[in-house]
Amino acid sequence: MKIEKEKLKSSCYRFSVKKGEQEVGRVYVYLIRNDIHKRPYAFIEDVHIAEGHRGQGVGKELMKLVQEEVKEMNCYKIVLCCKHENSKAYKFYEGLSYKDMGTKFRVDL
Repeated sequence: MKIEKEKLKSSCYRFSVKKGEQEVGRVYVYLIRNDIHKRPYAFIEDVHIAEGHRGQGVGKELMKLVQEEVKEMNCYKIVLCCKHENSKAYKFYEGLSYKDMGTKFRVDL
């Protein structure tokens, strides 16, 4: 058996929200392409809203902007991970129409 590795072009975007000079929120968005689909999908990682700015709509506006942007980038879906134990974040994503798609697997290196 022979395994080949090919370096592909990847795209990563960092979206942030500032109030004045202070960054109060951020999210990383990775565009992922594969041979199965003609269009890429977006993977969202590291959504963070600064402690004193949570519950004020910052995250909601940021996620709405990201959704509009990735739609413009011709993505056909958005994927993100959230632990069920993080009930506030879980409810937040459900409130934005994200659906629970089951269990994720992970190995730490």
